[in-house]
Formats: sequence, structure tokens, C-alpha cells
Amino acid sequence: MGLTHYWTIKDNAKWRSLYDALVADIQRIVNYVEEHPEWMGYSKSDSGPFLDVSFKDGVVVINDVEEGAETVFLTREQEGFNFCKTNYCPFDVVVQAVLLRMDDRADGAVEVASDADWDEWVNGVDLVKTIFGTDVVRRPVGWH
Repeated sequence: MGLTHYWTIKDNAKWRSLYDALVADIQRIVNYVEEHPEWMGYSKSDSGPFLDVSFKDGVVVINDVEEGAETVFLTREQEGFNFCKTNYCPFDVVVQAVLLRMDDRADGAVEVASDADWDEWVNGVDLVKTIFGTDVVRRPVGWH
């Protein structure tokens, strides 16, 4: 059985206004994890790439290099309900970190949820704390 994460854009105007800042956060997350692949369960001696990520024409595409997971697509014009099946692949921690930053920046404009229990997000929470220098990462409001 796979693992799926969800996000629902509830306020399109606010989403569009925060999108550039979120993309900058995603770039920081990706750059950090590429320099520190141990966050994804790899060793620094392993040869990468560990993620398949592109930032082009305002579209962010994030995928695991291993088979079995779905791709995360983010666009400024995205609306409504979205999801990604990470199936516990190594890039799951990156998706968690992205969704946590999305929730933090969105201030209610996006609702984040997951099939995983909150305690299964400890690595994503720790990654956000490490990269962004924050002591507290709150549980998304829409969490089950």
C-alpha cells in the first residue's frame, strides 16, 4: 500500500501571491537535500542524482529518481484538490518539507493532509527546522 499526500488550494488569489516565495523555499530544500543526501537515506558517497527536479516557466516538477512514486506538479495557476503518491520513496521527506512550507506560507489558503500519521512526518519537520532555522513547525490545520 502506498503513501499519499494531499493539498487543496482554497484561496486562488492568495496562492498566486505566495507562489514565488514558495518556489524559492522549494529551491532551498532541493539544494540542501542534494548537498546532504542522507536526508533521503543516501550516503554522500552514493552517486546522484537523488531527485529529478525542474523549475521552468513557473512550473515546479519534483520526482523521485526511483520508480514507484508520482510526480509533484506545482503551478501558479493551480487550483483545488491535488495529491501525490510518494509510496514511501526516498523523496517523501522532500515532499513533506515542501508541503510544510506551503502550509506555513499559505496561512489558510492551502489545506495540507496525508495518509501518514503526524509522527511519521518527523523527518520532514526536522528538515524544515534545519533549512529554515525555525524551532517550531506546526501541524497543518487540515490534518486528520
